[in-house]
Amino acid sequence: MTVLTVPSENKGQIYRGEVGLALGSGLVAKDLEEKMDATSTPDLYSGMANRVATVLARLPLALNRALRTEEQVLEQGSRLHQKDEEIEALRIELAVEGEKAKLLEEKNKLQEKKAKL
Repeated sequence: MTVLTVPSENKGQIYRGEVGLALGSGLVAKDLEEKMDATSTPDLYSGMANRVATVLARLPLALNRALRTEEQVLEQGSRLHQKDEEIEALRIELAVEGEKAKLLEEKNKLQEKKAKL
């Protein structure tokens, strides 16, 4: 998390900047980065605190959504795995039935040959 300032006008007075947050150091230029104690106005501190409070207030909801999504994905994966097992069982059953049909056909041919003799 990087604290940065950008020039702005606040309540009719020009301050050095308005405090904001940037995640990841690659998002802002180095010359815009500034430590919190370098900002001089209480308004900037309260604005920063309000933004942090807003982010923290929304965090449980975002985490809850992510958790529900993860649970849904895991449940769907489990269902797909179960379907794969069912398909494999049906393939095996089909192969067995095919072999049975071949054996019956061979048995019938042998019986026909035996009957001719």
